[in-house]
Amino acid sequence: MDWHDIHTTEDLIAVRALQIRQLHMERKTVADRNARARIQAAKDYAIKNAHCLISGIYREGELVIVALKGPGIVPGGTLAKSEDTWAGPFKIVKQFKSGSYQVMELDGSILQGAIPAGHLKPFYT
Repeated sequence: MDWHDIHTTEDLIAVRALQIRQLHMERKTVADRNARARIQAAKDYAIKNAHCLISGIYREGELVIVALKGPGIVPGGTLAKSEDTWAGPFKIVKQFKSGSYQVMELDGSILQGAIPAGHLKPFYT
């Protein structure tokens, strides 16, 4: 745009309208590019950390460890930062319809209550 050729209000309004249109187009382009980049970053993260991701689906008899502290586990927990935050291993007894699990000690004694799948991790010997 040649700003030196603007002499009337109509010319100025026309140029400003073109600026606004261009701004909206550029913002849409950048938003689309940003959305594609975020999706690709999520895919890359999932591929890179696939060995760390947990399905949350465990079979009967599978060995797991149980979180002792964290969101929703022990309200106002008193465990120090340096203390062990996982207990186990335990064996899966069954899965409830809610998605939580019943677990038992290795000697066969069943723990009371249900353990949410998010509080379990597979135990590897």
